[in-house]
Amino acid sequence: MKSLSWILLFSFLGLFAACEDEMIAPEPPQLVVEGWVEANGLAVVRISSTLAVVKDYQSVDSLIDHVIQDAKVFVSDGEKRHQIDCKLVPNHLTPYEYRGNFICRAGRTYTLSVDCDYAGRTYHLESEAYVPEPCGIDTAYAEFVRCDEAGDSLFQIVVKPTQDGKVKAGRCFVQTDDSQNEYLLAPLSLLPAERVVVLNPMQQGGGVTETYFHQGEVVNVKCVSMDEVGDAFWTDFEQSLYLSRNFLMPLTQNIYSNIQDGLGYWLGYGSTTYHLEIH
Repeated sequence: MKSLSWILLFSFLGLFAACEDEMIAPEPPQLVVEGWVEANGLAVVRISSTLAVVKDYQSVDSLIDHVIQDAKVFVSDGEKRHQIDCKLVPNHLTPYEYRGNFICRAGRTYTLSVDCDYAGRTYHLESEAYVPEPCGIDTAYAEFVRCDEAGDSLFQIVVKPTQDGKVKAGRCFVQTDDSQNEYLLAPLSLLPAERVVVLNPMQQGGGVTETYFHQGEVVNVKCVSMDEVGDAFWTDFEQSLYLSRNFLMPLTQNIYSNIQDGLGYWLGYGSTTYHLEIH
């Protein structure tokens, strides 16, 4: 979905305490999976390793060394087992991903299997994901909120999902010109709902003004249905984003994961995308 690979990389860090110059020896790395199967879409898998917190400086550029490009990745739909290969994906936050060449269908369960030799260890990861029926969108539009101090118009996006009773849980994701071709989680965009207010996920952490969209922006909004497993992951993920900014309520556990012998997620999505140009 949204590229979480760098966020996940830090969210699943092993945190190590330090006292003066003494450091606890880091534990062996774990593999982190970011993967999904989308109704009428392709299977996508991104694999990285955890990164220990150390006192020595590590550049952001070095994070690419923790992206796994040579794993053996298989996806099974119960009838056929497909091997999917790693490919370069330019202009994405994560430059490498494993992408299937077969269309996934709603109502099916897809099994993920990952085998990898990394850092002197052999890893085998497994998970299952159920693909629900897509979440429909009746309409979506940009709603004027106010003008900022410079007089520029600020907008929020209002989405009205189809009320057919099919969606048990879900979220909205947003792609903008600034999101490097990734769909990012829109904050507090819970489904099902009759009306969802979608804010700009690229601007979270800025001022209140920056949570809105600006005139001239081109935005794709994706309403995604998911099962209780996906809901559990994204609930934990969103809570971690807010709690990580509050030193009075530090994170004390990893984000929910359904990856056997690893971290991260493998989820099934049913989605519908709405294209908007804000005028």
